[in-house]
Amino acid sequence: MICVGIGAFTIIWGVIIKLIMPPRAFDCLSIDEKEIDDQEALETFQSQLRRSYRHSRTMRESKVAVKNELDKLSEDA
Repeated sequence: MICVGIGAFTIIWGVIIKLIMPPRAFDCLSIDEKEIDDQEALETFQSQLRRSYRHSRTMRESKVAVKNELDKLSEDA
């Protein structure tokens, strides 16, 4: 109940602040948005995580494939 009360209070407080203050007071808080180029996209943390995951998944799949081939060879012998 305390968390719900705090959440409700912050929503109400935010509405009051936005009604009282002029809109230009919030201009300093705006962030200039621009599209990232290909190099920046490659350097982002999320893309590094994806590459790392893909690499580890590929390595696991290749180990399984090698193990399966070894099992087949041992069965044939």
